[in-house]
Amino acid sequence: MTTILTTQQISALTIVSFATPLPKEMPLRCIKVEEIIIALDKPDRESGEIAVLLHEATKIETFATLLSAVPASKKQLITTILNMSGEVADFFTVEEMVTAAENHYGRDFSKQKGVAIALLSLSKQRREIITTNTISPAFYYSAIEQKTDKIVDALLNLAEMNTATLKQLTSWIKDIITRDKTDLSNIISELNSALPLAVESERKQRTGKLKELLFIRRYPNWSHRHEAAENIKKGIRANHQITVEYPPFFEGNALTIRATITAQKDIETVRQEIENASESLTKLLAIVLGEK
Repeated sequence: MTTILTTQQISALTIVSFATPLPKEMPLRCIKVEEIIIALDKPDRESGEIAVLLHEATKIETFATLLSAVPASKKQLITTILNMSGEVADFFTVEEMVTAAENHYGRDFSKQKGVAIALLSLSKQRREIITTNTISPAFYYSAIEQKTDKIVDALLNLAEMNTATLKQLTSWIKDIITRDKTDLSNIISELNSALPLAVESERKQRTGKLKELLFIRRYPNWSHRHEAAENIKKGIRANHQITVEYPPFFEGNALTIRATITAQKDIETVRQEIENASESLTKLLAIVLGEK
C-alpha cells in the first residue's frame, strides 16, 4: 500500500491507484481536498486497481466519509467494513472503524457492533477467509461463539462452498466428533486423502465428493437402509388408509402412524388398516431398529 502506480489530475480531483484486487461490492475513488486525500469511489469501474487513503488519517470523521460513498444494505454492513478494513488498517484502528461505521450507519450498525469488533479483531488470514470465500460474517461470528471456527477454516481449506453448505458440513463434523469421540485433524486427514486433487478442474467435483463423504460418515445407517424403508413406506401409503414415518436418518427406534378420523366409524376403519398393514409395519420397524 506504499507504491503509487498511477496518479491522474482531473481539475480538483486526484486519482491514486494501487495494484490491489478490489472487491466488486466496494467501489472507491480518491478525492483530494487541499493536502488530504479521501477515498470515495473507484476510479475506473473496469480496472482491478484500488484507491486508498494516503495521508495520515486519525480522525474518525475521515473514515466515516469513506464509508458514506459505499452503499450498503443491512446484509452488507459487516461485509463492507471487513472488505475495507484490509485496505485502511494502516490508517485506522479497529475501534475507529467501528465507531465511524456506527456514527454513519446508526441503528443498523449498532445492532451488529459486537460482530464487527470480533471479526475486525481476527487475524488478516481469517478476515481473508471470510471475504475471499464470500462467507457470511454473521455465520463466521456464530462459529467463533460456538467454538466451531476451526472446523469452518478446515473445511474451507478442503474445498470451496457457500455459507449454507458450510453451515451444514460444520454441523455434521461437530456431531461426528462428539459421537465417535475423535478429533478434527483425524477427520480432515481422512477426507483429504479421499478427495480428488485440489486443482482448478476438480473444484466442483471436490466439493460434491466432500459433502457425500461427510454425509455417509455422519449418517452411516442411511444409505443401505433408506431404499428398503422407502419402498415399504410407499407400499403402506398406496394400499392402506394410513401413512407411516420413520425417524430421520434412522436415529430413533419408533414408527409414527398417521390417519384421518372424522367420524366414529373411522376409528374401526383405521384399526383395521393398521392390522392389515401389520406385516409391512413389522418389516419397517425391523429396519429402523437395525435388525435387517
